[in-house]
Amino acid sequence: MLLVSLIATASLLHPSETARLDRLVALAHLDAAVHYFNPAVATHPSSWDSLFAVSAVRIADASSSSEYRRLVGALMSDLHDNPALFTSPQRALRYDGFPTSAMQSSGGYGIAWRSAGSGEVYRVDMGENVYVDARLSEPSIDTASAVPVPRVPTAAEWVAPYPSAGYRILGASRLWSTIRLFYPYKALIGEDWDAQFRAALPSIEGAHDALEYAKAMAAFAAHIHDTHVTVSSAALWQFIGTVPIGASARLIEDQLVITRIADSSAERAGLRVGDVVLSVDGESIGDRMTRLTPYFAASTAAALRYRLETVLLNGTGESPARLVVRGGTTGDRTLTVSRSFAYRQSLANDRSGNIIRTLPGNVGYIDFDRLPLTMVDSAFRMLAGTKAIVLDDRGYPQGTAWSVAPRLNIHGDGVTGAKFKRLIVSSPDTSHTRLLEFDQPIPPSTSPKYMGKTVLLVDERTISQAEHSGLFFEAANGTTFIGSETMGANGDITSVALPGRISMTFTGHDVRHADGRQLQRVGLVPQVKVTPTIAGVRAGRDEVLETAVRYVGGTGVIPPDRVIATEASVAALPPEAMPESWGGGSAANAFRVGVERSVQHGGRASGHITARSQSSAGFGVLNQLVRADNYRGKRVRLSAYVRTRDVGMNGAGIWLRIDGNGGMLALDNMLDRAIRGTADWRLVSVVLDVPVEAEGIAFGFLASSGEAWADDFTLEIVGSDVGVTNHISGASDPSQLVQQRATYASKPLEPRNLNFESSP
Repeated sequence: MLLVSLIATASLLHPSETARLDRLVALAHLDAAVHYFNPAVATHPSSWDSLFAVSAVRIADASSSSEYRRLVGALMSDLHDNPALFTSPQRALRYDGFPTSAMQSSGGYGIAWRSAGSGEVYRVDMGENVYVDARLSEPSIDTASAVPVPRVPTAAEWVAPYPSAGYRILGASRLWSTIRLFYPYKALIGEDWDAQFRAALPSIEGAHDALEYAKAMAAFAAHIHDTHVTVSSAALWQFIGTVPIGASARLIEDQLVITRIADSSAERAGLRVGDVVLSVDGESIGDRMTRLTPYFAASTAAALRYRLETVLLNGTGESPARLVVRGGTTGDRTLTVSRSFAYRQSLANDRSGNIIRTLPGNVGYIDFDRLPLTMVDSAFRMLAGTKAIVLDDRGYPQGTAWSVAPRLNIHGDGVTGAKFKRLIVSSPDTSHTRLLEFDQPIPPSTSPKYMGKTVLLVDERTISQAEHSGLFFEAANGTTFIGSETMGANGDITSVALPGRISMTFTGHDVRHADGRQLQRVGLVPQVKVTPTIAGVRAGRDEVLETAVRYVGGTGVIPPDRVIATEASVAALPPEAMPESWGGGSAANAFRVGVERSVQHGGRASGHITARSQSSAGFGVLNQLVRADNYRGKRVRLSAYVRTRDVGMNGAGIWLRIDGNGGMLALDNMLDRAIRGTADWRLVSVVLDVPVEAEGIAFGFLASSGEAWADDFTLEIVGSDVGVTNHISGASDPSQLVQQRATYASKPLEPRNLNFESSP
């Protein structure tokens, strides 16, 4: 039973700000107990959120202690939650980490029932001698049934971008209590979390619009000091800016430096690698950093630099950026550089070129954040004879540490790669919280061990799984870290949904080095410290990679990854061999189409299209035809990895066409989402339905200009839950049906040579 114990005190006709904050904090404690631990609220749809929001301001503003007492009692009475508490046996909830339905997580978090004896309550001290006995259990002998993860509320007031003051107070309270109860790194926050809550409440409650509310919530969350913490709000991101220019920048020597031109639009505007950006849209870089810093949580100084450098050039829409830049030998220049969401694709990777290389001095190189699982075997076969391997971890990898580390592990099976802790929470009383601790071993493997030296390149772009990879490699063979401070945030993120269409991510596991050393808020500490310089960027050097190669005994000379042919030499190139089972070409021989054996996503070859001049018209195409017999009445997905260089506005991509009734029944050629500019290997897909009247399936890839590669195609049947991407209506031509059937009659039932390995 919910019991409000009331002892009258002196009247408070007008509560002081301190007394009012005390009441709001007490309400937050009450919300934590009821929302997370009252079984009727935590496991079923409930009116609790709306009751709290409607009552919060009135309770905080109560004119006297007796009125405060009455309003708290009314709130609990309105919940209508009065079961026979002391009917045995009882069950209560136990949280294994923080589960959420707002996002997928790899943390394995969940909720379960536990035995609660004859019943449990938690007394919430509301101040002013008012207490609430909040029940934590319900009558039941069933502790084995599953507990569903609560769904994100959908009430109109909850999802309003600018919710009422009561819901804003609820948002602040829920953010505070979630971290208080479930955050495994609470001891590393470094500030009094309760005091930060009190300090944040006035600005959150008093926010005048959606943006003020979101900014106040983000500023509060920033005190968690965890780079995994991101407050997602449409209003906030519009304020920060989400639309990029076609270039990347990093904070080097305390200046914002252009490090890569990702789209030709930036180059045409006059932007150059090595330019120092002085201002954006009339705002100095220093002022811009000062304005945005309060809204970013960061575990380390390096993490804050990263979070800023990725948004400083962004705008709130696709209006051009007005930049003032300073080059190495010229004065200040004022440039107008276009912004577009389309540039995000080409900005996705910081590096291009081959993922696997051998550098002078017999030193292997793997671009670890671009290495897919399918290339791990070939990488170690290719580099087996090298004396050392440089693993470039300046980015975010693709889950390959669990395959790479066993090949480096010189200690035998069972060696610990990292230590984990997560919170087991069974009560709003944190003294009852316990830790689940476990070791994560490096997986066993029968693959040959690589016995040469290994080094890992790290910097402010290295976070979470990238840092975790470093823990594994360190434990496997003592891999040396070279570079600069990493972000210092690791441990299976989770998230909490908050009023106002806001969600907040945070770290759910405490993860440490195999020897127990702290990683969170420290990062991977390089044994060899080196950072890029502005002079090095302008000279086209990778000073961190050069240092690493010299460290392992190489020359330190990094030759160009691939010679970019001039237009004249491309025009004169001889034809490439056509891959087995594939056909293709272009009008007027405007494109060179075939197989390339020096560039590949996996294996030893890829499909390749090169425009012979910048003015080449139309498309170069590689294609393959199969009969539709095995696919009729089903939905199919064509996928492949595609890489591009200097592809213009008409783009490049894969295509899939369903033929029948003498014409085309369906087509998707990716022209509405084509890959443009220069982009490294990425997986793309198209999905179409194959009608029962289909005669055949045609597929392949195409490019409109520049150069493009495709590799590792798959054509698979998928379920109806996978959405189709067809945007083009089919057209029949019965007069062509006989010819169409004849064309497909000789074609195979299944596609062939999808990885371009077979020679003609």
